[in-house]
Amino acid sequence: MERLRKALRERYKREAYALFFEVRSATGFTAARAADAVAMGLYPSRGLELEGFEIKASRSDWLAELNNPDKAREVSRFCDRWWVVTTGPGIVKRADLPSTWGLLVLDKKGSLRALVRAPKLKSEPMTRGFIASLFREAQRAYSSQAVVEAEVKRRVEAASKDLVRRTASRCERAEKEVDYIRSKLRAFEGETGIRLSEYSSTEQFGRIGRAVKVVMDGDRSRDILRAELERSARVVAATARRLEEALAQLEAIPEEGE
Repeated sequence: MERLRKALRERYKREAYALFFEVRSATGFTAARAADAVAMGLYPSRGLELEGFEIKASRSDWLAELNNPDKAREVSRFCDRWWVVTTGPGIVKRADLPSTWGLLVLDKKGSLRALVRAPKLKSEPMTRGFIASLFREAQRAYSSQAVVEAEVKRRVEAASKDLVRRTASRCERAEKEVDYIRSKLRAFEGETGIRLSEYSSTEQFGRIGRAVKVVMDGDRSRDILRAELERSARVVAATARRLEEALAQLEAIPEEGE
């Protein structure tokens, strides 16, 4: 059912038609009949026609409609054209279709195709009750649209506030990162005397970087050499102690003849 309603909305667009669903023959408790949909043409060039629709999703539903022709008559008498709308060609057979009805069938792409063109009917003047019913459905549609628009507006505003908040947070983090880099840059320039703002090309910055790397690698090499020398000194000191101990032991041994 909803697929057919969606297809009707697509065929009878809001710019050219006012489309309403479940339109009763009148307001009040005496209105026992309703059309599944009614579309009022808004362009004088198209005749300002009022078209009515019965939506049928099954063969049994359609046969029940045929057995109660007065049901559609309550609304169709005010319409310039009357259609049955179905999901497939097997639901309504051409032989079943009353001569005053047209047939719209949903195709594989989700669009409605007119297999039988609805003939122009000799419509009766609309009663006050039916006009009131149309206005009531228009009011309901307007109210629903207003609710939807208000909800959309609320969500857009909430999304905008969230975007502003997240953007501000990112900017704050970026500013802190820039401040950190600037502080490191000032420290580098202060220790080296090199003002990076005086250099502009990538090649110049590359030379500076390579020079810094050589110095840093040199510092590391000196540290390694110092550690190795300290280790060697410790080994030499330990060997010297062992030699002194051996010499002391040797001197303690008495010579022959004593």
